[in-house]
Amino acid sequence: HTRAELRMVAASALARLGDRESARLIRPLLGDGTPEVRQLAADSLFTLKDEVALDLAQKAVVSDMRPIDGYVRLLGLFHDPKALGFLKVRLYEDSDPPTRAQAAWALGELGSLEAVEPLEDALAKDRTAAVRREAALALGKLKNMASAAKLIHSCKRDP
Repeated sequence: HTRAELRMVAASALARLGDRESARLIRPLLGDGTPEVRQLAADSLFTLKDEVALDLAQKAVVSDMRPIDGYVRLLGLFHDPKALGFLKVRLYEDSDPPTRAQAAWALGELGSLEAVEPLEDALAKDRTAAVRREAALALGKLKNMASAAKLIHSCKRDP
């Protein structure tokens, strides 16, 4: 459909059906032109525990596929520890703010303390507010006390 809202409703409804055919129909939405549709597609595919989508996500983050933020979100939803390095690279180097924001979010979902340094860097240096916000939230999920002062400083500087 031409309206993003209807694509989102359709993806949610298909996820509630809970079958493989639903996942096959949702997967193409990971490349949708609207970031919110891509994110909802990732959430729907996670609800369906679609291993094919996870495999696609693992392959997508090592390539230069665009858009990639939906695939990055899937890696966080599936708590894929193999994705840690790819997600750090995307957070540091990707030119697309939604991808960097999803990489920060996904790093928080992974729960690895190896994510602290890149998240702190994004919190302090990223030029996009949404990325800084996701980095702050991810650091909060990691509960690394050493990051508390940086979070407080960041909140004072960038409410």
